Amino acid sequence: MSTSDIEIDPVLDISDVQALLYPLSDTRLAKLSKGANYVGTTDGPVANEKPLVTLKNATIELGADQAYYLSLGDQRLELSGSTRRHYYRVIFCTGGFFEKSQHRRHGMVCLSKAFRPGHWRQYEWSISAQPISEEDRVLAVNIFNAINEKFEVFAKSKDIKFKGNPNGPASSMFIFTKRSVLIPNTAVLDEWSISAQPISEEDRVLAVNIFNAINEKFEVFAKSKDIKFKGNPNGPASSMFIFTKRSVLIPNTAVLDEGRASDYPDPFSVLSRLGPEADMKFNRIPEVLLMDHAKKDTKPMSFHDLHLLGSSTVLQLIVSPRAYVYKGELGWDFRLICVKVLGKKDLAVALSPSKSVQKRRQVFLEDDDDDEIGHRNSRPRLSN
Repeated sequence: MSTSDIEIDPVLDISDVQALLYPLSDTRLAKLSKGANYVGTTDGPVANEKPLVTLKNATIELGADQAYYLSLGDQRLELSGSTRRHYYRVIFCTGGFFEKSQHRRHGMVCLSKAFRPGHWRQYEWSISAQPISEEDRVLAVNIFNAINEKFEVFAKSKDIKFKGNPNGPASSMFIFTKRSVLIPNTAVLDEWSISAQPISEEDRVLAVNIFNAINEKFEVFAKSKDIKFKGNPNGPASSMFIFTKRSVLIPNTAVLDEGRASDYPDPFSVLSRLGPEADMKFNRIPEVLLMDHAKKDTKPMSFHDLHLLGSSTVLQLIVSPRAYVYKGELGWDFRLICVKVLGKKDLAVALSPSKSVQKRRQVFLEDDDDDEIGHRNSRPRLSN
């Protein structure tokens, strides 16, 4: 199926989402927290059973994606938790779409080499230029050398090997300037992810206990299979706790995750740029529902707009623990299933992610400089 054939469900505009965000007092937060934190299935928590007991009763089953999941009977185990101070990003190695924290950039990226799953490259917007005159070049070289020397001294003071800048005065790429488009990551393959914190200390204690119980369960399982146990690197001591994620691109033979088609259906023809040898397809994005507490109803919103809601937005993250074997080690993570937007403690206006620039001093030519253009002795005067 081509991306043009995908039917995109209508979602709320971000302005409508902002208007419907429910104001949450501490009392309301506490009440929501009690109802939103549980261990269970799609049917909700197991009646009259504590979360850690439910975890203990869960079994480990092999999924269709050859990963291991916790199950209760014939249903997959789900964890639900209310969180805030979330961090939203996508690590995307194969096209010109990049979102991280509260910024969004769109653009074209020319892929110079064929994509191979598991091999990452860093793509950048860049400009290479040469100084206009020999006098400008001498000044640029002196500045370059002074900066290089300063960083070299700093590296030496930190006992770090100094590599320097490969695009120096002797390089044809001098002066070479750049800005990252994509962030390379050798550990994972293109992921939508959300990192969040439990709302209260009580919630955090419960989350830590659940994390440790899952970790212990998978560790025992790894030992029974004679597999080295790696665990989950984003534990309670990590600034990324709780860290949840979902693959953006998956193998063509893999089953799509629960959710909906992205409202950005391959805007830069990523799959065609990768070529058939990549044998990949786009996964669904997690469903995001805005809770309308007044009407006791939910309304769909775009997953890509979550980062516009600010750090005080309260989310209910529904995840599933997933273990996998990689390079002979068993690790595990939280796979993001869906997100519910419960409200916002401090209502704030979302900022546009499309533009973030600072005003800098400008250089203009004055009328009486016309005859002097190109002459160093009569520089254009600076004006604001």
